[in-house]
Amino acid sequence: MNNKRQHYIPTSYLKSWCDPTHPRNQKPYVWMFSKDGSIGKRKSPKKIFYEKDLYTIRAQDNNRDLTLEYNLSRIENKFFTLRKEKISKHLMLSFEEHLYLCMFVAAMHGRTPSYASELSSVFNQALCLGKKMIEWAKENPPNEQQSAVIPIISSEDQDYLTMEEMEEIVNQPLQSLLSSFVTKISPILFHIPFVFIEIPESVDLTFLTSDTPCVFFDPEIYSIPRPRFAGGLVSPTIEITLPISPRMMVLFSKMIAVHGSYIQLPDKKIIDLLNRKTRLFSREYFINNSNALRKEWF
Repeated sequence: MNNKRQHYIPTSYLKSWCDPTHPRNQKPYVWMFSKDGSIGKRKSPKKIFYEKDLYTIRAQDNNRDLTLEYNLSRIENKFFTLRKEKISKHLMLSFEEHLYLCMFVAAMHGRTPSYASELSSVFNQALCLGKKMIEWAKENPPNEQQSAVIPIISSEDQDYLTMEEMEEIVNQPLQSLLSSFVTKISPILFHIPFVFIEIPESVDLTFLTSDTPCVFFDPEIYSIPRPRFAGGLVSPTIEITLPISPRMMVLFSKMIAVHGSYIQLPDKKIIDLLNRKTRLFSREYFINNSNALRKEWF
């Protein structure tokens, strides 16, 4: 059956990190390093960062529903066309192109096993609480058993998950929530200023990427006392970064004054800091387009 092997980091995305010096008689490869940098291997982009049926939805008749996989592919194709036709030429994005950029960034954050594990853990805590509530309700009148239904947002919204739905999210978090995640996060990103950061050809450094390349980071989460909205997209200090090629990264930040522009970054110290962040937020592996490692990344 088709599409059993589903890449959580698109092959077309990783191809940009293929070593430009690879021998012509060999297939293109990237350099994949363990998070601590102790192990480095040459790997084909097709043979890394995938899982079996990661986005496949099982229908009641046990048929495989590939709608989610196809939707992700459409977003990828839109972005790769955008990268080739507009971003690589330093052209301003249209309204629609800007939206597709936001959709791609949201999808790259939400489609990974790392994020799936986070979702599963959060909802599993709620599921365990719900099971305890059911046990409690069994000892009380039937009209109180409604307490075992878990509200998603608030009781006023009348929007609930049943225990069965909660269990399905725990077992298949991406199949259950990824579409709604992209739908809800993309418009928020759309209203956050962004810039493309580019490393000049004269600089002998490039951006890393990883198995979890889209990073949501807010330095205020380390503040004491911690600000109320620190870490969330409503925070004024939230930063979202995604390397989109070895020499270009997109940065979303409410601190940006010039929206949608292209900025040259020749400063190696800042490049190293950005690469360090990419590596730190990786799950198991980070990617380079050469076998070079720098102590500044660790």
